[in-house]
Amino acid sequence: MFGQTKKESILPMTAGTIQFAGSTGFLTAGFFKGTKSERVQVGLLYGYTPEIFGGHLHSLSLKFIYNPVRFDLGRNFYSEPVQAGIFACQNFGKNLDLTWPSQYPSDYYWWTASLRGHVFLSTTLGVRTNRAKHIDRIAWYFEANTNDLYFASYIIKNNHTSLSLYDIIFFGTGLKFYFKSPNTKE
Repeated sequence: MFGQTKKESILPMTAGTIQFAGSTGFLTAGFFKGTKSERVQVGLLYGYTPEIFGGHLHSLSLKFIYNPVRFDLGRNFYSEPVQAGIFACQNFGKNLDLTWPSQYPSDYYWWTASLRGHVFLSTTLGVRTNRAKHIDRIAWYFEANTNDLYFASYIIKNNHTSLSLYDIIFFGTGLKFYFKSPNTKE
């Protein structure tokens, strides 16, 4: 009992999410836990990309979000204009292994074929749901990200002639459902 209470006091916020695109899959679903102030959130997401959109792929992502500020926009609406974070996305599918085949020398590629590290910026608009039994509020978010491989190709390798920012930045959007705490009184 003490361990559960301690855990709940460290990360009391719980949310579920559904996302379209954004480097985690064509469609992604997951959950987040966050601090009481919600400045820091950590989430685990599962993504799927059907064959028609790039191949029969599955992914798991671990995502960290930092949210420095929230503005109330009236009684039930709010905005979190800038969120920043990182996430790691492990893809599973044909020819997507953590290591390269033995035909390549061990130092031939410096990256893995299936694991990408990402940085992102996002913005959120939310509404409080005063009448819902289990959901405290719903938020829509829009996110822009890039990954380690594209960033290195563009910046470190100075590859501006064959890559544009449009080639290395990816966008996603989604809904986040914040659940009411079991201890919340109606």
